[in-house]
Amino acid sequence: MSVYVDSLCQNSKKAQKNLLTRKEARRAILRFAVENMQKNTEYILAENLKDIDNAQAKGATDAFLDRLRITKERIDS
Repeated sequence: MSVYVDSLCQNSKKAQKNLLTRKEARRAILRFAVENMQKNTEYILAENLKDIDNAQAKGATDAFLDRLRITKERIDS
């Protein structure tokens, strides 16, 4: 095998180890989202209260408000 092909194969193997599969990428993204939601729960809840107030002022239905409402339990789940 030529030195070039050998080098190319070795570099391909190294690169392959650094690539994430789609499944791994999705898991990494979800972990990142969960970690950030947990870190920012208080901020998220405070901002959601503003959203609820604005929606109520505009006459939103109870069903809409329920879908809009974020709770700690919803974040945890």
